[in-house]
Amino acid sequence: LKPVIDGHPDVVFGQDLLVELLIVFCFLHTIGNKLLTFLSNIFIKLNLSDMETCCKLFNAKMMQSINLQERRFEFEPEFTAKIKGTTIYEVGISY
Repeated sequence: LKPVIDGHPDVVFGQDLLVELLIVFCFLHTIGNKLLTFLSNIFIKLNLSDMETCCKLFNAKMMQSINLQERRFEFEPEFTAKIKGTTIYEVGISY
């Protein structure tokens, strides 16, 4: 919450790979996640570490201005594509 409270970004992505303690995930899950993030970074021209992170914090006013269509896992790339041009931070999280 600190970056948003300080008034810096429009969107914060929680990144579990940025913390020191790493959780061991299924190999195929990890490869799939890295592939999806890589493709997203190419097409959207971002440099995110994990586009598929479930931990996102965003400004409600900005979110209301985005017309989202997807309701399932497709939400992740759609949301990421539509926030291009906003200020995005990634912070380390653990859960």
